[in-house]
Amino acid sequence: FVQERRLSVMCPMYEAILTFTYGNERLALVICNAHTFQNRLELHSAVTFESLWTVPLDRLARCCWMKNDEWIVVNYLEAELLRISSDGQLLEEFKDTTAAANPILNALQWDEDILVTATMNSLRLHKL
Repeated sequence: FVQERRLSVMCPMYEAILTFTYGNERLALVICNAHTFQNRLELHSAVTFESLWTVPLDRLARCCWMKNDEWIVVNYLEAELLRISSDGQLLEEFKDTTAAANPILNALQWDEDILVTATMNSLRLHKL
């Protein structure tokens, strides 16, 4: 590796990065506290690692960068998608009521107006 950032700087004791993604010089981290079982989404500058904002999450999640500097948070236990603005505000919530046996596991922006979600056995295209 060429550079290392100590997790203790970004995550206090008993916390761990569950997943992360990158987009437009921004690094989004989903961090879990093993004692409280509380999660959060943190956005950092990928250049300086400065924290830009934090959003508490009451869910186990992963995230995906959108081309307009927004973020999609996938709550795969509840089959729910959250659209987060570039400044950390919740813009939209989408609950997939048909996904009880086949929950959404991941998502990515396909093009300007298509979001693709992945389940255990399918890819679904959604109009943005």
